[in-house]
Formats: sequence, C-alpha cells, structure tokens
Amino acid sequence: MRIIYRPWSIYNFCFYLIFSFCFFLMFGHLCELWSFGDLNGLLAFVKKYPLPLLTTGVALVSSYQLKASSMKVYILHVVCVFSYSFFLTLINFEQKLTMVFMLFLLLSFILSSYYFYHLWQQELSKACYSPKYSAEVLDPYIKSIHEAELKNEEYCLPGILTNLDHNGAFIKMDQESTHALSKVRNISLVLTLEREVLELEGRICSTLPNGFGIQFQEVLKKDDYDKWAKFCDIIFRTGLTFN
Repeated sequence: MRIIYRPWSIYNFCFYLIFSFCFFLMFGHLCELWSFGDLNGLLAFVKKYPLPLLTTGVALVSSYQLKASSMKVYILHVVCVFSYSFFLTLINFEQKLTMVFMLFLLLSFILSSYYFYHLWQQELSKACYSPKYSAEVLDPYIKSIHEAELKNEEYCLPGILTNLDHNGAFIKMDQESTHALSKVRNISLVLTLEREVLELEGRICSTLPNGFGIQFQEVLKKDDYDKWAKFCDIIFRTGLTFN
C-alpha cells in the first residue's frame, strides 16, 4: 500500500518517538555519562547503549509507512527506553533527590507512552488504511449494499466498499479505474442509502493497484454525516462486517 496523505496524528506520533529517544539521552546526562557540548561523550554513550537508537529508527520507518508491525515495534521501543532509563536510575541510587526526580520522569514517560499507544492503535484501525480484500468474494445481497462511486469534476467511476468507519472508507475498483484516478487527491464518495443519494467529500490518503482509501473532510454537512453514521451503525449492528 502506498500512503499519499498523512494526517498530523502520524507526525505527532513520529515526533513522540524522537522525543522518547531524547528522553533516554537526558537520563544519560543526569547520570553524568555525557554533558552538553561534548559530542564525543554523546557518541560514546549512544555506542554503549545502541538499542534505544535502533528501536527508534525502526519504529520511525514502520510508523511513517503505517505498517501493521509498527505497533509491536513501538511496544519494543517503549520497553527498551524504559528499561535502559530505569537501569540508569539505579546507577544514581546514592543521589536520593536525583533518583526521585528520575522516577517521576519514568512514571510520566509510561503514562504518555500509554496514551500514544491508544492513539496509534486508532490510527492503524482506520478504514482508509485497511482495505480488507479478504472480503473480495461478497454475497450478492451484501455486494449490492456496498456499491459506491468515486466522483470528481472529470470522473465518476464505480467501486465496492470493502471497509468503512465513521471517518472514511476503502473502495475496491478495477485497475483501469484506479489508474484513471491515480493523480487525483480530492474526491467524493457517492452512494445510495434508502433511495437517497449521499455524497461525502474527502481526499485519497492511500492507494493500491485496485483501490483507494478515502478520509472524509473534517467538516461535513451535518445531514450527510448523520446519514453516513447511521449507515455505519447498521452495517456493524447487522454483522455485515468486512473480514
């Protein structure tokens, strides 16, 4: 899957990964293992404890590309940073005040990491990043419910909803239609609900050779959003899920 558009939540998560590595470096500074302005001391410290830097790099790459494995890498990264930082805290056992301050920082790190864990979990579960093409063979009844179109000023091409949530959807299309929309960014999702035509504006945020992930605009017409939310609730409640 190719990611075309990344919301600020992804960049915030990547920034937190960098911050967590800087957090580890700060612990090394508090333990007087290196000092500001001492580049050689900093490099020697990182060389002595390379795993936090390694896990930060892998987590950044996998998160930026929205890989499913990025969650496991993030957990490994947090465990690594916490373990090494706690080890450095024990080195300062004789300095009571410094140790108490470092334990407070560790507690704050765990709480913030837990918050970003849930934030990233929600991001990865978005329909616009999850095509779920294992539902390629659909029951005719379900298929008729999921028929939709992608539309802009130039094109209006048919497709099938293969995943959806309240903020977006993934549309499976033939390769010819996908190629025709390959350079399009802003698009409208059009479908018929209870004999009413619903048109939701959004932007393409991910693409496959035969489909697109659409994230709806933050500001939608209230009536359109209410109808779409109702449609999602019906799909989830009746068990017409995408597996």
